[in-house]
Amino acid sequence: MLADVEHLPIVSPHGHVPPAMIADDTTFRDPADLFISPDRYLTRLQHANGEDLADLRVGGRTETDPRESWRMVCRHWKDFDGTATGY
Repeated sequence: MLADVEHLPIVSPHGHVPPAMIADDTTFRDPADLFISPDRYLTRLQHANGEDLADLRVGGRTETDPRESWRMVCRHWKDFDGTATGY
């Protein structure tokens, strides 16, 4: 059965990556722009824990090094326990 699907694309019913990026095979600047900045659940929880949305590169902000955005997520990873983001 795995052989029947292993080469098919992943189709997610819910995600924060624009489907057009996948369909058009659009490149992205860095993983933070793809997985952190557009994820409102992740960024809201980070912001509720005192992180600046600009440092999470929300709204097209790029002043913060994307590696620092990932470090911020990692510092608060325990806060995602039991959430969809954590899973």
